[in-house]
Formats: sequence, C-alpha cells, structure tokens
Amino acid sequence: MLNRRQRHILKYLIDHERFVTVRDLAEKYKVSERSIRYDLDAIAYDVKKNGLALDRHKHRGVRFVLPKEERGRWLHRLAGEPDYSNRLSAEERRDTILGVLFHQHRPVSSTDLADLLYVSRRTVVKDLKRVEAWLKSHRLSLTYVQNKGFRITGAERDVRKALAYLVSNRSHDDRDLPFKLTGLADEHLDLVREAVFEHVRTLPYELTDSSLDGLIFHIAVALQRLRKGHEITMPERELAELRSTQEFKVSQSIAHSIASRLRVSIPEAEAGYMTLHLLGAKLLHKQAPVSISLEGPVKHFIRETGARLGTDLTEDRQLMRGLMVHLRPTLYRLKFNLRLNNPLKDDIMQEYTPIVEAIAHSVPILEDAFQVSFNDDERAYLALHIGAALERQSGVKRRPRVLLVCGSGVGTAQLLLGRIKRYFPNLDIVDTCPLYHMSPEWLQQKDVDWIISTIPIDGLPVPISS
Repeated sequence: MLNRRQRHILKYLIDHERFVTVRDLAEKYKVSERSIRYDLDAIAYDVKKNGLALDRHKHRGVRFVLPKEERGRWLHRLAGEPDYSNRLSAEERRDTILGVLFHQHRPVSSTDLADLLYVSRRTVVKDLKRVEAWLKSHRLSLTYVQNKGFRITGAERDVRKALAYLVSNRSHDDRDLPFKLTGLADEHLDLVREAVFEHVRTLPYELTDSSLDGLIFHIAVALQRLRKGHEITMPERELAELRSTQEFKVSQSIAHSIASRLRVSIPEAEAGYMTLHLLGAKLLHKQAPVSISLEGPVKHFIRETGARLGTDLTEDRQLMRGLMVHLRPTLYRLKFNLRLNNPLKDDIMQEYTPIVEAIAHSVPILEDAFQVSFNDDERAYLALHIGAALERQSGVKRRPRVLLVCGSGVGTAQLLLGRIKRYFPNLDIVDTCPLYHMSPEWLQQKDVDWIISTIPIDGLPVPISS
C-alpha cells in the first residue's frame, strides 16, 4: 500500500511521461533524496505487482509510461486509494523502522524515517527507543553514526536470526510476503525453491510446509546478505560435528545447485547453517528418524507428567512416538540456540493450564538428561502432545477416509487429529501430509475422500475443508 506522498509521486510520473531526477523530486516534495529513493522503491514494488515496471536510469532519473488504455484506471485508483500513512501503531512503526534498517547498507537518519512514516522526528525518537530495546533482546545494537544516521550492528548470525524472527511474527495473510520482504528477485526465489524441493526429498523424513518455507527464507536472506558483503562464519568445531550428518550433505547439494544456477559463491559455513535449519526443522512424516537414546528420558517424562495429571499415559504409543520425533529437532534447536516462535503459545497456556503446570514439574527430567533448557515456546509444544494424548483417551471410531494437511508440525497435527477424532468419530484419518507433497496421483493412491486443511489449498480433485 502506497502512502500519500508515494501516490502523488506516481501520479506526477504518469502525468509527465518523461524522466525526472531524484533531486527534482526531492525539491518538489521538500524531503531528502534518500527519502525519494525509498518512495521509488515502494512504487517500483507496487507497479511490479501489476505486471509493470518503473524506468529508472542512473543519470536521467525515473519515468513511468503507461499505455493509453491503462492511464484512466491507474489515475482512478490513485485518486480513490485510502491513506494509511498516519494509521500505523507504535508497534507497526517499530517493525517498519527495523525492516528499513535491516535492508539498508548505509545509516538511515531520523529525518528520513520521519518522512517515510509521515510522523514527527520526536515520534521517531520514541520509536527508535523501542527499536533499540527490540534489538537488545536479539543480541544486537542500534548504533548512531555521526551526521549520517542509525544502523544495526552485531554478529551476522544474530542479524539473520533477528530478521527471520521479525518477518515470521508479522501479521499477514500472504504466504509469499516473507519472501518478498527479502528483496530477492522472483526468478531467483523460484530457483531456490526448486533446489530445496529437489534435494530435501532425499531425506528419510518429511518437513512441514512451515519448515520448508523457513529454509527457503533463510537461503534468500543469506544470498542478499552475501551480495552486500556480509559473510557468516561458523566455529570449526561445530562444522566438524555437522559434516557427518546426512542433512549436511543435502545442504551442500542445495548450496552447490544454487551457486551454479545463480553464479554466486556460497561458503561452507552457509551450508552449515542450512544444516542446522534442517536438523532443527519440525517434522511431519510417521517415519521420521528417532534416537534410541531418547527413549528412557521420554518414558520417564511421560510417566511423571501423567502422574501429575492423575492419569496413566505410559501405554499411549502414539504419544511416545510423537514426542521422540518432536524432540530430535527440538534438542538441536536448543543446543545451538535456534529460537523458534510458537504462534499457539498463548492459547495453549490458557486452554491447557493444568498440562502446562504438570510439564513445568516434569520437564527437568528432559533438561537434565540432555543438558538443555526448555523455554515457554518449547514447553507449549510439549503440552500439545500431552493434550492430544488426553483427547485420545476419550475413545474414537472411524469411517470416511480423510487426509489432514497441517503446515505447523507433529504436535499441532496430533492435537488436531485428536480433536477431529473426538468430535467426528466416524472419520478415518488416513494420514497427515505437508502441502508440497500433495498431488492428484498421491491422493488416488491413498484413496482419500476428503481433505481437512489448516492452510489454503485449491486445484485438487477432492472436497477440501479449511
């Protein structure tokens, strides 16, 4: 959505149909040339969504020439489009400033930010304090460069993790929005997707759609950061530990494929971080690998949690299997300090308070066994598994063959599975499946009558309920 000044600039370009320099636009709208460049970036993105492009020339300036039959539609749109420039909340302004700072190679002044957000410099100063607090919580700093402006400083590893966290927590309905925010060209994103899908299929388990999206986003950010000269490093001790895993071999194949197609150099450390993403990814498939070393502590955890809840959960094989599948990537995330936001955390804490309290007493069993610390996000995921087990204890029947498509992971899928079976005992849930695995042939092979999905799906030959 364009703000008021950006709409005025676009209308000016449509009316004049000739090159206009950035300096002329800055003088006309009484803002800095840098602010005009921000505006032109936003305009370029907006017109690109409509299959058009700004004509930008280093020396001549910028112009936007429309076919005659399109002029009326565009001018009508610009006249009727509402102005949201003064309706951003403090949190939205904070996130907008963070997005600008993360993607700009040079310092950004408070004046430029005020122009961009259509607020006073005093408001921006307050917003920058919120930005500074947010960055501090992610082990980064807001640094002021004299006479130039503000920039984000910190370890490259922390920069990328913070950027991923910022984008993943933005409220949006567009699944492609996080990828658009990386700034990577659409055709390059398609190449990254192709490389990821081609090579992750060689793993002996399936990733959730959200985990695949996360890996693609991670690679897109890495490519953009590498182009700006920000190379990430990894301690040799960690790399040596990862090289023996199958996930590292897959990550190297992905990196080599992308490097050859885009003609870029991707260091081994980047493959190392892709490996961490795969090892810490949420899994969906029943045949996901588990480690026998997990069995004893998990059994102990289940027994103690059930005792706290006044029930026996030790005979629930599905709970045992689900927790072991879930804990394999979880322990990697915790070991390497990979932060995972649980979007259901608040709901789980409220709806399953007794389970959460029981887990608070029994989770030290896992923490002591594996020398890690479970935060509230991870404890909430454990609560999903226990909650699903309690749902199953009510007993169920089955009938029409239903496929459950869930983009979030084993815990969420099992909770949904338990609830669906409880409220619709005549359904036969034949499998849970990630979106990327879907095809008409696969559905026919599974003899699926109906799909229940937590994410939008279309174009399949069976009824779908979202």
